[in-house]
Amino acid sequence: MTTNKFPVTTKVATLALPTREAHVAATVWPGPRGMLLFLAELNLAPQTRQEFLQKINGEIERVWQEVKLMPQSADEILETIIVPINNQLASSERLLGNPLSPRYQMLLAYLSGQKIALAELGLIDAFVISPNKLNNVLVASSQHRGRKQSGTFDNLISGELIPGENLLLATPALTDYFSWDRLRQLISDRAPGQALREIERYMLQLKTHPPLGLICLKMSLASDIESTDSSISHLLNTQAQTDSLLQPKLISYLKSKFTRGKATANKFTTTESTGLTKPITSTKEKPAGGLTLIFGKISRGFKRLAWLGSRESAKATIAWWLEAKIIQWRRLAKSKRAILLLGLVILLAFSQSIVNLGRNRIKSVDSEYYNQLVTEITEKQAEIEGVLIYGDHDKALILFNEVKAKLEQLPHNTSSRQEQWQALQANLSLLARRLQYLNEVTNPEAWSQLPAPTNNQSWGQLAALGNQIIVIGSKDKLLTLSADGKVKDIISLPGELSNTTKTIPLQNDLLLINQDNKTGLYTASTNKISVLTQNLELQDGGWYQGGIYYLSQTSRTIWRAGLQGTTLASPTRWLRSSQGELPNAISLIVDGSIYVATATGVEKYNRGLKQDFNIAPVNPPLNAITKIYTASDTDYLYLWEKNNKRLVVYDKTGKLIIQITLPTLESTTAVAIDGVNKLLYVLSGNTIYRVPILAPVTR
Repeated sequence: MTTNKFPVTTKVATLALPTREAHVAATVWPGPRGMLLFLAELNLAPQTRQEFLQKINGEIERVWQEVKLMPQSADEILETIIVPINNQLASSERLLGNPLSPRYQMLLAYLSGQKIALAELGLIDAFVISPNKLNNVLVASSQHRGRKQSGTFDNLISGELIPGENLLLATPALTDYFSWDRLRQLISDRAPGQALREIERYMLQLKTHPPLGLICLKMSLASDIESTDSSISHLLNTQAQTDSLLQPKLISYLKSKFTRGKATANKFTTTESTGLTKPITSTKEKPAGGLTLIFGKISRGFKRLAWLGSRESAKATIAWWLEAKIIQWRRLAKSKRAILLLGLVILLAFSQSIVNLGRNRIKSVDSEYYNQLVTEITEKQAEIEGVLIYGDHDKALILFNEVKAKLEQLPHNTSSRQEQWQALQANLSLLARRLQYLNEVTNPEAWSQLPAPTNNQSWGQLAALGNQIIVIGSKDKLLTLSADGKVKDIISLPGELSNTTKTIPLQNDLLLINQDNKTGLYTASTNKISVLTQNLELQDGGWYQGGIYYLSQTSRTIWRAGLQGTTLASPTRWLRSSQGELPNAISLIVDGSIYVATATGVEKYNRGLKQDFNIAPVNPPLNAITKIYTASDTDYLYLWEKNNKRLVVYDKTGKLIIQITLPTLESTTAVAIDGVNKLLYVLSGNTIYRVPILAPVTR
């Protein structure tokens, strides 16, 4: 059995990559005495596996609530959990299928301190990993893959993890893609979360990835007592240095007063009476009562306090008091001096012992408080991981605020505590990113490099027309790009359409509007541009079922203009007059309903009337929306903030899906969104960057 001087901390991370055919579960249930781990891969029909997993999860949750407070060993706790689970599994044993190739595999593990117990059903692997070795603790690989499986947990092993070791629980597909040496390096050299992100990144690059579930634990020591010793030693050293700085001044001052007192004493003892002293005369006074004496003492006390108000008066008083005490000391017999000195030494020794006891008590209390806070923070962070697996965002946010408050209370007054605080803070930042659905794209793909513009022209507009990307220059050029980002066609705009500032994608065409409100139509099938006779004074708009719905710059309301071929009908007011004007409107889009974006939110309109619609808050809050996009064939609303270089995605009920930021781009000119393929195109200078919109959030 291993005995450690320092407490053990455990970091845990999970990864679940399901497929269409198989579901994967990787769950952590934290508790006050330990944590329960559950890993499963289910190759069952969707309805069957959903019912089966709900039954197993429900039973685990029920039993866990009963046993998580029990002060029993790890294997006894796990045995208590397995018995009712096996009863459920036995009733569904027909789902197992061929015992040599089971349709589902599971693993349950319970960790308490360094003690761990595991029970396996199927082909789950459990690797104990250190920098120098990797072992599958369940069974040797050849035996593990070849034995006949039963439909229940029929074996249990237990043991102890050493600080510095990692435990990796994995479904069977992992070793088909990673060698044991690669796994050993990957897991031992990185924190659990970082290691699993590396594995996730590799698997998602595969054309078709297999189902994969992972739970990774890392044990480490927290050197708390040592850090407390160093903090108190620093305090004592500082006090000793202060005393040494004050000592010479105090001794020299007392020495001068001692010399002065000695000379004064000799003077008093050697001076004879000259007969010039005024005789003392006594007068009768009325005796004072007790109350009068008390008031007299109080009055004299206040007078002394007032007299000591200045620094010079206080200094002189202390000096005179010391002179009197030194004189008294010199008049004492040597035996009495020795007794007083002995008493003073005993008093100093006793005082020193009291100080040492208090110092040790402070050290012990400080260490206990620090360890308790670290344990609570680690357990809460693990609980957030588990809650996020089930998608309970509200509960995860409550737990996050609790962890944040505790982390602010955590002392970090030494180098070792500072390092641990930074690690906990980094983990909390990752959790914050997950709660905010934030994906920072620091290295976006440079998809297309446009030719350098000429004649004072710059590339200013970007539009997605089906799977084709259109680029429009500030003067008189229109580019069409192929699927690989290369320039396909360069078309000159008619003179009437120079300085095009706005575009509205139609079904197969692109409506062009220049700064003078003149309109034109680019037809993708013929690669031709037609000039329309009708002008449109608009700020932004969208197309739906033969009509263009747009936001007027001057009237601040919504209009509709029919479009038949190249003929644009006269616009009619669409927004009912009872709704008033839209002074804060910035952008507009149509999918059957009309969505109007302001700088900080979105409004929804149907049949000319405003609807009850709200979007979920996001952190940081929306404050500079410049463009909104959607379509009838996409399930999402896309909000672009140009100044913040941020795309915020909601579903059409107002639920936050993801937010993507591009912090490394210096500036952005225009954006286009391919809603079908879920791609964001960003024009910056002469380069177009392409970013997948629903890429996995960094975990």
